[in-house]
Amino acid sequence: MRLPARNVDVLVAGAGPVGLLTAGLLAGRGLEVALIDEDWRPAVHSYAAVLHSDTVALLDGIGLAGELTARGQRIDTVAYYEGSERQAEVSFAVLGGPRPHAIAVPQSVLEEVLLAHAAARGIEVAWNHRLAAFDVRGERVVAWIDRLERVSSGYALAGTRRLVGGSATVSARCLIGADGHRSAVRRILGSTFAERAPGCVVGAFELAGAADPHEVRVAVADGAVGTLWPLPGGRCRWGFELPAEPAAVARASAGQAPVLLGRRAWLVVRPEVLAALIERRAPWFPPGTADLSWSVAVRFERRLAEPVGRAPVWLVGDAAHTTVPFGAWSMNCGLREAAELAERVGDALGRGRPAGLEDWSTALAERWRKLVLPGSGFTAGAAASPWVRHHAARLPECVPATGQELERLLAQIGLKPASEPSDGP
Repeated sequence: MRLPARNVDVLVAGAGPVGLLTAGLLAGRGLEVALIDEDWRPAVHSYAAVLHSDTVALLDGIGLAGELTARGQRIDTVAYYEGSERQAEVSFAVLGGPRPHAIAVPQSVLEEVLLAHAAARGIEVAWNHRLAAFDVRGERVVAWIDRLERVSSGYALAGTRRLVGGSATVSARCLIGADGHRSAVRRILGSTFAERAPGCVVGAFELAGAADPHEVRVAVADGAVGTLWPLPGGRCRWGFELPAEPAAVARASAGQAPVLLGRRAWLVVRPEVLAALIERRAPWFPPGTADLSWSVAVRFERRLAEPVGRAPVWLVGDAAHTTVPFGAWSMNCGLREAAELAERVGDALGRGRPAGLEDWSTALAERWRKLVLPGSGFTAGAAASPWVRHHAARLPECVPATGQELERLLAQIGLKPASEPSDGP
C-alpha cells in the first residue's frame, strides 16, 4: 500500500500489537485512521508472547479472546524453583471470572488476529512507510512520511538495502507513537528515555518440551532468574539472564550466523550454553537441546519516556516504557494503554479538540515509575516463607500480571504492596 497525502483524524506510527489495537479501536469509534510501519510484514519470530488475564478480558470485550485462547496455551500457575526444589506457587484461580488464566501465544498469531480486527474496520497498514518528521501546527500535526523500497546490492555476495522511494504528507488531529523502544515519534517529540534501573542481557531459547504445559516455571539461582514459558504445539521458551559483559555473549555466539528478528540481527547463543544453564539452574528440566529452534541474546532495559505525550502527540507501549521481559509487562500494559488512549482520544476528538489527555499521561508515567524498579513496590509480609522473604525483590517481575491482579496473585506467597502497614517482622 502506498500512503497518499491526506487529512485524517489520527495517524498511528507502528503496526505491532499495540499499534494495531489502537488503530482498530479508534476506527471502531468512527474515526479516520492512518496506520504506518517501517517493517515489511508482521513479526515472524515472537518474543512478547504472553497475554495477562486482564489483557485477555480486554480482548474478550472486542470478540478476540476466543480465537487467541484456541490458538494459544493456557497458563494456570506460576511456580518458583531453586535448584530441584519447588519453593513457591501462585495460582490464577484466585482471580475468578470467566478466564482466570494467562495465555501464551506467538506474537505472529496475535498480530494476525489484530490485523483482521483492524481490517474489518477499514484499516489497511501502510507497510515500509517511515515517519521522517512532524510539526505541530495549532491543534493538528503535519507528518512527513517516507516510503521505503528494497534494492539489491553486492555482486559476489548479494544483499538488499532500503532507500526512500517517495514521500507523502499526512495532516492529523492526533499522532500516536506505538513505534517501539526506538521510537521516532518519541525522538522528534523530544521526550527523554532515561534508564531508571539496571537492565539485563537475556538468552531466549525456543525448543521442544515443557515441564508442565499449563505452568510458568521460574528458576532462581545466584541472584539471577530464568523463566520457562509453555507454548502451543508442545514447545517452550526459556529466558535466562546471562552475564552482562559483551565478551561473554560474544564467546557464546562465536561462529554463529545472527538471527534476524524484524529489521534487527541478534547474536546467537550456542546450544551448549543452554545445556549448561539448565544443568546449573534448572536440573528438573529434561536434558537435551537437540530440537532447539532458535536462540538469541537480547539486552532489556528499564526505561521511561518523559513526557509520555504533549497534545496532540502521545506515546504508548514500548515507545513510552520498557522493562525486563520475565512477566511480559511492557506489551500487556501497552495493549491496555491502547484501549485507554483510544477511548480518551475518541472522546476528545468527539468534542472537537485533541487536548485533555495530560492527566492520563501523568498517571501513566507514575504507574510505570513503580513498574520499572526491581521489586515493583512489594515487600514480604508475615505469611511469607524465609525463601520468599529472601528473594522478594525479584519474584514480582516474573509473574504475568500487573496492578490489582498482581497484588492478588502475590498475596498467595505472602508478598504485599510496600505501602501497606507491616503485619510482622
